[in-house]
Amino acid sequence: MPDVTSVLSEKYKGMEWSLKGSPTSESEFTAGFTIHKANGVEEPTWSAIQTELTKMQAEYDALDYSRKRKTAYDELNQYELMYDDKVNSTDKWGEAITAIKNKFPKG
Repeated sequence: MPDVTSVLSEKYKGMEWSLKGSPTSESEFTAGFTIHKANGVEEPTWSAIQTELTKMQAEYDALDYSRKRKTAYDELNQYELMYDDKVNSTDKWGEAITAIKNKFPKG
C-alpha cells in the first residue's frame, strides 16, 4: 500500500533524504523530512506528494484483483490438479483457474 515514503522513493530518485515517522499532514512532513543531498532533484512539496500518492493509490487499487487471485492460486495444489487431469482425462485444474478468475475479475 503506497505511503509518503513510497512516493519519495519512487518520484525523487537520486535525492538523499530521511523522514521521521509516517506524516499525515504538511506540518508533520515539514518537521520530519530532511534532504541530505538534492543531487539536482527538485525538492518535494506536500502538494506534489499528495498528488503522486493519489495516483499510486489508484494504481494499487486497480490491481487488487491480481493480489486476490495470487492468494487463491497459491492455495491450489496446481501440480496435483494437472496430474489428475492428465491421468483421468478431466479439466479440474482449468475449472479451478476459471473459478478464481470469475471470483476476482479484472477491474
